[in-house]
Amino acid sequence: MNENYDEKKLDDLFNRANDFHNSSEYQSAIDLLDQYLSVREYDVAFYLRAFCFLETGDSKKALSDFSSAENINDKDARYPTAKALTHTKLNQYEDAISSYNKVIALNPSVFSYSNRAILHREMGDYESALNDYSEAIKLDSGKGSLYVSRSSIYKRMGDLDSVWENLEKAVEVEPDNLSTYLDALEMYITTESYREGFAYIEKHGDHVLSIGNNRYKLLFLYLKATVFICLNMGIESFEDEIKKIAKEGLDLEWYFGHTRNWLEESELMQDKKDKIEELTDLVEL
Repeated sequence: MNENYDEKKLDDLFNRANDFHNSSEYQSAIDLLDQYLSVREYDVAFYLRAFCFLETGDSKKALSDFSSAENINDKDARYPTAKALTHTKLNQYEDAISSYNKVIALNPSVFSYSNRAILHREMGDYESALNDYSEAIKLDSGKGSLYVSRSSIYKRMGDLDSVWENLEKAVEVEPDNLSTYLDALEMYITTESYREGFAYIEKHGDHVLSIGNNRYKLLFLYLKATVFICLNMGIESFEDEIKKIAKEGLDLEWYFGHTRNWLEESELMQDKKDKIEELTDLVEL
């Protein structure tokens, strides 16, 4: 050890650096960690400095420090996890997958399998994405969103029967997770499976509307209206309720891009498209 640094001084450097990090004074933390690491190569110090580099916009140095931490302690899954997340943010999907491979070898989890599945999906490797979601479900079979995510892969593979099976399983395991019903209805719409969507509404609609707040009610009624319009069914019985709730100006936290993209590509008659677009504009505001 450098004679200018005893254990107490090193501990003080690290603790002060950690305090600077926690107070968002990242450059000050980096400066202290530079001193610390010039004397002692400690995996947690590299890990901490890496996050400081990320906050200052230097992803390259952050990745280098995460790797240094991993080289010192290759049994800690935090380090390849951090690398995977950083690579993902940089759209470096192959590198991110490689890091998740290490994470899963150390500590398989729903988080790591799901995130790797997303990367496989983005790279067009649907079989691998499907396998990862299935592994995640083995770890937590009661998480409805995993079945919804797996259904999205089946959709891309053209296996609609498996799509519907997974959507039903999602609400079976989490019957009060209202987001699942919305995701399912959107899936029926964007696959142009309107009759199946109508059957889904008939089966689950009363439950959703009975327990949902106005945010969920508005979104469900909007998606219901979209299905009805596509099937040449009237929406007069609940259109006024859509307009009434829409006036509340709720923060819906919903991405309408999927509906708009589907509308643009669909072969619906123009009057139907116009009505759905009118409702979409009303609800999205």
